[in-house]
Amino acid sequence: DAVSDMLVFSAKDGQMQHLHATGAVGHDRMMERLAQRRLPIDGRDGITVKEYIYNMSECMAAADVVISRAGAISLAEIAAMGKPSILIPSPNVAEDHQTKNARALVDKDAAVMVSDREAVEKGMPMALELLADKERLATLRQNIARLGIKDAADRVVRQIEKEWSRF
Repeated sequence: DAVSDMLVFSAKDGQMQHLHATGAVGHDRMMERLAQRRLPIDGRDGITVKEYIYNMSECMAAADVVISRAGAISLAEIAAMGKPSILIPSPNVAEDHQTKNARALVDKDAAVMVSDREAVEKGMPMALELLADKERLATLRQNIARLGIKDAADRVVRQIEKEWSRF
């Protein structure tokens, strides 16, 4: 609901480009919702909706702000890319771990968070406010970049080699 409302607002506003990935489970539902609203999803009006984004690193590199759930891998990618983000933790996960993940970044002034239930009402105003505040964007960008581990793959390889050499 929050994303479809954001997309409708953005299409009317015309000042943002939105790329939204639905995932396989939510794809048909989102397509129906957007068709009911007669919203073009092919890049016209700045809106592109896909089931999956295969070039996420390129898309994220182009983004001014990333709006995302707060799964560990997503947050690792956001941090590695040094991207300001609005996190909307999923309430449908074990032990509310996405809220804990997001809170860890918010507490370091490295992201902002809105609850799932408040996302419809507060998501778009929060995005617009953030995009308009270049100083805040710079602070978030700087703080999240400090948390990113850009050489994670190399670290994993070194650890595997270290462990493997013991055999």
